[in-house]
Amino acid sequence: MIFADGCSHLEARVGPPPLNLPLVLRCHVSSSLCVVLLTGGGYRSRGGGDSSLERLVECVRLGVESGGGGVRVRAVLALLHAHALPRAHQHAPDLARAAHRLLASVLIHRWRYFFTAKCEGEESARRLNELREALSALGRSLLQPDIELLRINIETLDALNSKWKLYHKVNYCDTVYGPCLMSRTVRLIQRIQNACARFCFHVPPRTHVTPFLNTANLLKMEARRKLHLATLLYGVIETKRPSYLYDKLTIFRNEFLSEFLSVLLASLSEGGARALLRDEVVAAVHSMAAVDFHTFRAAFLPHFLASLPGLAPHHREMLADFPPDTDLPTFTQNIQKLMNDVNCYRAYNALSPPGMSG
Repeated sequence: MIFADGCSHLEARVGPPPLNLPLVLRCHVSSSLCVVLLTGGGYRSRGGGDSSLERLVECVRLGVESGGGGVRVRAVLALLHAHALPRAHQHAPDLARAAHRLLASVLIHRWRYFFTAKCEGEESARRLNELREALSALGRSLLQPDIELLRINIETLDALNSKWKLYHKVNYCDTVYGPCLMSRTVRLIQRIQNACARFCFHVPPRTHVTPFLNTANLLKMEARRKLHLATLLYGVIETKRPSYLYDKLTIFRNEFLSEFLSVLLASLSEGGARALLRDEVVAAVHSMAAVDFHTFRAAFLPHFLASLPGLAPHHREMLADFPPDTDLPTFTQNIQKLMNDVNCYRAYNALSPPGMSG
């Protein structure tokens, strides 16, 4: 009853919602907390409806992060796309940050909602479209001038890649536990195989086991895990089945990766307040480029440079010769040098008389 009163208070300020708000939260957040967030102590009007909506969004975020099956992800996404994000403009930064924190919580804590083996056909396609809308909203936020909003969304991308391998990887069967093993555990597993090989081939105690494994065409345990992963990925890519694994592999890489890279690199060339997050942005660019460094250097960078105004053709050719280093510290230096060169060439061409640029 108290929660219903809180929803009525919200409706009086921002209008009736096109979704059943109690279904968003169910029983995960107490009614007293809802009423505190919506109308509670310390309330000072910061635009009326936007302030109440911000409180509701924060309340829903607590429900999403609490776990369990009571949260209706589709209703939460409807709240975001129909109410919160359209009102999250430059003059309502608190609402914008709250909305994107909720979006991050949905993506991080409810990722399996978008990829479930139980859904096929129309339902699977509907959930993929919901994921596309969520990732598009995340990408659009990278263009906003709010530096705190940029920080929130870069952290969201990093968390998604760390937890769910957003950019390019999939974990399945022994590829699930393989990357999670500690180095000590990896050595212990290999010792078990070595002991078995010594017993089967009568290997003397001080003799290396590897030549006997090679003679018998037996892979070491780490190589076996890599082979299983490669075989799995090849089968998924060739057959496009199961769909929930194929979509995991391709949806971000094929539809969003180049756009996100372009936005992040463009923010590096702009400078200003965004320079405060240069290290975080470069780290995100490195993680995305690590999907395929060769494609990043040979295909993406020339296309990105061609899209930048104010560069002469021969400047673009020189800048496209990007060093092949892949470690993060060297990559960071190379990216910063590239962006500095881009800004220098553009400033030079802007000051040169017509027909004399370059």
